[in-house]
Amino acid sequence: MARRNSALGAVLLAALGAWAAADDWPTYGRNNLRTHYTPERFGPPFRLLWRWNTDPSRVRRIAYQNQVVVAGGLLCIGDYAGTMHGLDAKTGKERWRYRAAGPIVHAAAIAGGRVFFGSEAGEVVCLEARTGRKVWSYTAGAGIRTAPAVENGTVYVASLDRCVYAFKAATGRRLWKTDVGAPVSMTPAVAEGRIFLGAWDVVARCLDAATGKLLWSAPLEGWAMHAYAPAVWRDKVVFRTAPFGSLWDGGLDTPFPDRMVAFYKANPTHKHLFVLNTRTGKEEYVVGLPYTTGVYSIPCQVCVAPSGKAYAASRHETGGMNRADIAEIDLSTGKMRIFLDGNMHRARRSGHFRLVTDETSSLSIAGDSLLIAMAQVVGGVEMRTKSLRSWGVCSTPCYDGATQHARWSLPLYPPQVAKARPLLITENPFYWGAQHNAPEYAPAVVADGVLYWMGNGCGIAAVAMTKEARQ
Repeated sequence: MARRNSALGAVLLAALGAWAAADDWPTYGRNNLRTHYTPERFGPPFRLLWRWNTDPSRVRRIAYQNQVVVAGGLLCIGDYAGTMHGLDAKTGKERWRYRAAGPIVHAAAIAGGRVFFGSEAGEVVCLEARTGRKVWSYTAGAGIRTAPAVENGTVYVASLDRCVYAFKAATGRRLWKTDVGAPVSMTPAVAEGRIFLGAWDVVARCLDAATGKLLWSAPLEGWAMHAYAPAVWRDKVVFRTAPFGSLWDGGLDTPFPDRMVAFYKANPTHKHLFVLNTRTGKEEYVVGLPYTTGVYSIPCQVCVAPSGKAYAASRHETGGMNRADIAEIDLSTGKMRIFLDGNMHRARRSGHFRLVTDETSSLSIAGDSLLIAMAQVVGGVEMRTKSLRSWGVCSTPCYDGATQHARWSLPLYPPQVAKARPLLITENPFYWGAQHNAPEYAPAVVADGVLYWMGNGCGIAAVAMTKEARQ
């Protein structure tokens, strides 16, 4: 199985014009399609390798949407202080650090022995991956809250100055600059010579990657398009927006999937997931995916398997913030089914391992495991049997002190640390509200047999399979 998964990973990366090994996670979503899929198998039993940034006396704040990237044994993560940290992926020890001119609020990209990222000061920075030494930089007209994409020797970056930029990766020479008409904080996806992105005017756009020319635009419903990214599968690109209000505002008390398509057609302002044709921008079909509230931000990033099956959080038919289901969408047809019933988690006493809403939890796929991450814990589901993954490394209670919950989840902090200094969203300067369940939460990452998870806006935990599990 491991050999077949490795071969599949090599084929997928080659098809993307790959610049990373098959077991790396070098960019947001792992590839420029932003699918959040790796063929690497990840399953129990586990062992905790290391924790980083868990000392409350000198903690470094990290944006919730900021995903770690891993390539060639190097892990990169930026913080609000404007420091890009280069860690040894196996030990968590810091190899180098680089201080940028402003906060770093989204993921870096590692390609060709270089590290690329943007900052709130408008910088686009290229570092030498081995040393952290600056190779080149460029200053845009406003802050950068997106992750870069590196494709065929070109770096693509979107900015709050309404522009998308293309640079020569080796030298930093600007190749083109396109004003799309509205600020951009949604990370672009790149596929087959095209760039896909959404902007603050809630319009999806497609640019020619070689010239920056606008190929099509598609106004969508909703009130915001923020830190997540579109996901591309074959000739389809999936966008998500923040819907207006909740399903209850539309008079729908029990959102059974078979009722949702008709509901969205009759109430288009409630639509929040759009599957568009990559060539024309036309909507392919209406997906009957419910959501919880839409209060904080856009619903969670979809993850997409090579089969075209996409997974997203879905509001449970009984509603409620703590009862989200997992939906499976066949992108070839638009048909949706409930893949995992949220009530199962409650019945199995899974505690904090749950989809609390479709805004504050995030999904990624590692082999046959669907990974579910949120601010406090990370968990997994075996996709074939739908059984919960047991994170055997846990030896301490979860946040609420319920020791019976611990076998289903991985608490990042010892209870005394969590109790001494709660790490809440109130300390995040870019979002409002005292919510530790932050919106636009970065999905967990698996690279070279290790799961990396960023919890509660600062700490990172690295969890590996034991030797027995890897055989």
